[in-house]
Amino acid sequence: MIRGRNAALAATLLLLSGCVVAGPRTAPGPQTLRVRVTAYPPNQLWAGFATQHEGTLIFVDSDTLSLYSDGRHAYTAIPVASITKLEVYRGQKGSVGSAAKGAGVGAAAGALLGAIAGATSAAIFGGLFDYDPDIGEAATEGAVVGAVDGAITGAYLGATVGEAIWQEVTVHQLRQELCRCRIPPAVITTSVTQVNSG
Repeated sequence: MIRGRNAALAATLLLLSGCVVAGPRTAPGPQTLRVRVTAYPPNQLWAGFATQHEGTLIFVDSDTLSLYSDGRHAYTAIPVASITKLEVYRGQKGSVGSAAKGAGVGAAAGALLGAIAGATSAAIFGGLFDYDPDIGEAATEGAVVGAVDGAITGAYLGATVGEAIWQEVTVHQLRQELCRCRIPPAVITTSVTQVNSG
């Protein structure tokens, strides 16, 4: 009986001693986090050589952080000692700033596409109907229309979809967030009391 209580105490203390996180071979799951890591490549400790990695977190301990890069479709292991900045994705947030930024980007893209479309259509119709079109004027008109449409669309997307929110954290904070050992205090107290009473 005492041996059983000792085993229960040992199991409880083992759970309390550390956090269980996904192993390095675990595939990305729905509960995992997206992270953005800025780190130095091995043996290149200069700011100019720092690179950024973004993907789904697979594993992290005191020595190594492993992630799955969606863009590269590959697993990357990064030494913790080489990390200069670690960020966790916290979703999207719309704001006046993101709407203004979206409007600016949309206007620029719309103006470019509108100018190309205006010049192209003028050239095509000029050839079809045998007249000499004013390509410059057509491009300008297209750019104006495209800029207005692009600004409206960009502002709408910026306000509704918003910008990505990245929170800077430490490796220790990230490991705490991933901690699976959520043992209620009552369970811990009961286990220790049973052993002491034995």
